[in-house]
Amino acid sequence: MNAFLNFKPLSLFGLGALLLVSCARQHSAVDNEELAFKQSILALQKQIEEANRSKILSTEANEDGSFTTKVRSVSYDVWIKYNFANKAQAFVPDASGGWDVGFQRFKLQTNGGLTYSEGQGGACLTNPVLTDFNAAASSNSAALGCTNASFSPDTNVSEIAAGGVQTNYVGNNVLNKWFNYTFAFLQPNHNVFIIRSNTGNEYYLFQITSYYNSEGTSAHPTVRWKQIPY
Repeated sequence: MNAFLNFKPLSLFGLGALLLVSCARQHSAVDNEELAFKQSILALQKQIEEANRSKILSTEANEDGSFTTKVRSVSYDVWIKYNFANKAQAFVPDASGGWDVGFQRFKLQTNGGLTYSEGQGGACLTNPVLTDFNAAASSNSAALGCTNASFSPDTNVSEIAAGGVQTNYVGNNVLNKWFNYTFAFLQPNHNVFIIRSNTGNEYYLFQITSYYNSEGTSAHPTVRWKQIPY
């Protein structure tokens, strides 16, 4: 009788444990979704907190209809995202719509591929390669060799950066052809690219004209851009 009395609570404990395990399994998918959501919110919070260090500094209109945007992208882990149509920084999660190009140090992203599978963004290098922005601005995307089939979404990129350090990241393997690396400096080669917007409906000439600010500090790209017809 004593043995039976001692056994009964143990059985109830075991049953409770089994129920907990069962519930945990049933809710594992929900827990994973909740975790992903929390991680997204934390990343967005960090992005906002970093805004004083890394951010879009300014966008100014030029007389020819193009725009010049200055960026401070000094963070090593936060992407600064820009929306061409709004001419403004986009404070949104990385894996979301609402932005067209992302900056992090010398690295660039578009809104598509591994960066955001639902985005329609991508990049194309003009073909033949142009460095004359004004000449490209008088044409359209298809005539510049960038039909829709020519745009590349984001992938895994491996690049030799400043100091000869191998850098691996998710970004656009076409846009990373914007610079020449010499003597520990990144110098723009003035290649003209076309970026397709996150919606897939707009096309923008894109050229990096400088990577250093007036004090010589790196990770301060200056970009010239302009919307063109397809």
